[in-house]
Amino acid sequence: MMIIKDQLLQALIDTGRLSPGSKIEILSIEGEPRSDYRRIEILATKKHCKKPFMYWNICVDTARELIHWDTSTFYYL
Repeated sequence: MMIIKDQLLQALIDTGRLSPGSKIEILSIEGEPRSDYRRIEILATKKHCKKPFMYWNICVDTARELIHWDTSTFYYL
């Protein structure tokens, strides 16, 4: 679970969707056991804050280790 969390956080920072120092919390991982695709729900928190400011529902291709940003959604809280 920590590997997925670290990789998602790094991908969000590398693409400019979150600022360095932000934290994420994984709410759930959904998907069929035999499928290569998973939906991961996360909450993002800014560096010095306790309250989350953003919700993400990210589509991940686990076989190819790709994030499909075109089908991922986010909301500001």
